[in-house]
Amino acid sequence: MNRRGRAECGLALVMVLWVVMLLTMMASSFIATTRIETQLVSQSLDRAQALAAAEAGMAYALYRQLKPLPEQPWPADGRVRDWSLGALQMTITLRDASGKIDINHADRELFKGLLMSAGGLDEEDAEALLDKIEDFRDPDDLRRPQGAESADYALAGRPAPKNAPFESVDELQQVLDMPASVYTGIADALTVHSYQAGINPEAAPAKVLYALPDVDPELVADYVQQRHQHWALEPEQPLPAFPQAGAFQVGPSGVYHVQVKVLTETGATVQAEAVLAGQGRRGDFSGVSAWREDQFQRLTPEQPDQESIVF
Repeated sequence: MNRRGRAECGLALVMVLWVVMLLTMMASSFIATTRIETQLVSQSLDRAQALAAAEAGMAYALYRQLKPLPEQPWPADGRVRDWSLGALQMTITLRDASGKIDINHADRELFKGLLMSAGGLDEEDAEALLDKIEDFRDPDDLRRPQGAESADYALAGRPAPKNAPFESVDELQQVLDMPASVYTGIADALTVHSYQAGINPEAAPAKVLYALPDVDPELVADYVQQRHQHWALEPEQPLPAFPQAGAFQVGPSGVYHVQVKVLTETGATVQAEAVLAGQGRRGDFSGVSAWREDQFQRLTPEQPDQESIVF
């Protein structure tokens, strides 16, 4: 073969190598795209399955309240219960809204106690923050002694106060000078669905009971333990009273905060929360007052569960 022939063969070999390389890159890209699409479809199916299971868990929790016979209704005190639906495992918590402090209707002393015991504020700072909270929700522009109205929000470069009742606990973060640490400490003890000035000790967590003025922490711990034992051993008998609640004690609201956390077979998890109104005119289910869900995720062994959203 002469020199020209060898050059042509070399050029042809280079072209073949480039074509092979190009085809390899195209195949790799196609495989990667297919893998990503498969993962997205799998995640979508997992999420849909988990959300459907969460809705079933909500319905089952409410059923246990409205249709308890022949079993006793679940105590609506926030305890965690395990439940399964097919291969899906989930935990369900159910709490009557009366076990939380209503940020629109709560007695000022009760709310102040929560800001101090769970929010870490001293009495002076708690009073000042309460003034701002009440100014945020009242319909007028009259500033309380340590409160804040439209002019104060404008000066701070913040949107004006709502001048209307809170529609969710999250809105507390819009209040001027609301520390993030305080909000984090108190949010899970609050509601906008109780519509009562006090609390129901039978449904209240220890954090809420600690907010009662001059309450003895040891009595709170003893009562919570006694309450748990009572529902386990004597569910048909009335729960012993908690005298320390005094004038702040109210009855059940018939509105329930329900939280369901679902774990699928593939390790995906989703957490959903709802506020269910369980007492209509005929004593049956009357509606869903709120629904929130956490971002869908797949857990790894080192990855903690997601934190809940409160409202």
